[in-house]
Amino acid sequence: MVNLKGTEYRKKENLKRFFYPKEWLDFYNRVPDNLKFFYQFLLQTGVRYHELSKVTVEDLDDERNFITIKYPKNRIGRIKKVKIICTNCNNFSYLTKNTKFCPYCGKEYSNIEQQIDAYSKQVINRRKEIRNVKISNKFKDELKEYIKKNKLNKKDTFNIVSIQYLNQTMKKILKEMNVKDWRDFSIHNLRKTHENYIIALGSNPLAIKMHMGHAVDVASTYYISTNIFTQEELIMIGIIMDNLKI
Repeated sequence: MVNLKGTEYRKKENLKRFFYPKEWLDFYNRVPDNLKFFYQFLLQTGVRYHELSKVTVEDLDDERNFITIKYPKNRIGRIKKVKIICTNCNNFSYLTKNTKFCPYCGKEYSNIEQQIDAYSKQVINRRKEIRNVKISNKFKDELKEYIKKNKLNKKDTFNIVSIQYLNQTMKKILKEMNVKDWRDFSIHNLRKTHENYIIALGSNPLAIKMHMGHAVDVASTYYISTNIFTQEELIMIGIIMDNLKI
């Protein structure tokens, strides 16, 4: 597929794909040393690339073990469609302001544009919220070591490399690992991996929602998986995440 700028891109076949513990360890061991910290940051926190790029040293609270995200998801423009349930047939549909009838039962809708406007305001307000992301003791120590090694000051960011470079490197390594669906991976898969891992470690669903900064319907649709790990994998996850529980 080609976008308006002429750039080729590929739609992911599996939006729920994440790293299984063994896959992550194999991948991480192959990552160049100069990139390990960035991949680790994304996995250990579950933050988005945009959010990480804005994090500064002073956002780390090493007494309470969390990082403050002051610049959450930045796509806060007007929402053009909204997901609602039809009161007649109980099916979910994505509706735009031009939608007049339910695609399942044919029931006529009313006040769609007003519903979209109201939903837009809710989403914009939610995306502006500052949130605190909990981190493990082990990763806190890694952060402090990185700060010291690179002589970063309080107002400094962590100088993350470009998202394109991180994505390209990830795909290249996964292809070398003979991962069949390597094309479905990007650094956003680390966010999905983080959430599945903290769920596996017994974190509270409501706390996860606040920690990740997304809506419940997004969590249930794209992230949350239960009972998918073996006992051996759960032990590996505990080691990888330093038994982080939200």
